[in-house]
Amino acid sequence: NGINSGYVARDPSGPSNQWRGAFASYHQPELTGSCAGEHASLATWTGVGGVTLHDPFFQAGTDEPWGYSSKIQASAFTEYFVNGHEFGHSKPNERPMHMNLRIVPGDRIQSFALWNPKAHYILMAVINSGTVENPKHEIDSVEIPGTESRLYDGREIWFNAAERPTASLQSFNPLTLHNSLGLVTGKSWAGLGQLEHLHRQVMQESNSKGQQVGQIMATPGPILKDGLSFTETWNKCHP
Repeated sequence: NGINSGYVARDPSGPSNQWRGAFASYHQPELTGSCAGEHASLATWTGVGGVTLHDPFFQAGTDEPWGYSSKIQASAFTEYFVNGHEFGHSKPNERPMHMNLRIVPGDRIQSFALWNPKAHYILMAVINSGTVENPKHEIDSVEIPGTESRLYDGREIWFNAAERPTASLQSFNPLTLHNSLGLVTGKSWAGLGQLEHLHRQVMQESNSKGQQVGQIMATPGPILKDGLSFTETWNKCHP
């Protein structure tokens, strides 16, 4: 779709509660600066919903560069859309909420998005555990209560290694998403390679006929032998 790259389990004609959550861990990537001087960025996240622009959707992850200070390169963020995200329109309280978790390249990040059907709320959370040499325990956790029809569309879950929130995708060293799990309703957490209706999403724009055109900006590699991981590679700044 020209904006996102990674893996997505998507079943538009399936039950509305097919999947309830997505989880992944990764080391915060280092930006390499090939798009220096441009308004370029990189976001990594897991999310639930959003089969169409009119369906509910929520996500949690990290966004860089954020620029809290010269030592803080990225922020944690959560975002949700009650009535879909057509043309980016949303109410003020639905827009991205950023939090400073003191994230720097190399930090161990966990992100997950979950619908709780018993308590009727969505949970979006990001955890920064730091590194072995510099451990941290920083958490950004947001719960939004509401009805299932307003907040939750379980026909799609995302493991998005690279998104370009702005016009350009900032260059980054190869990024591996580990422990990628989807919560299957009525069952349990399943590894990425076990999920049904799984699609590999390359970041490349499409024309009005759905044909991919232009340059490939980011590419997800094959699922690794553990069935839980894949490595994302940066290719270009622009479409």
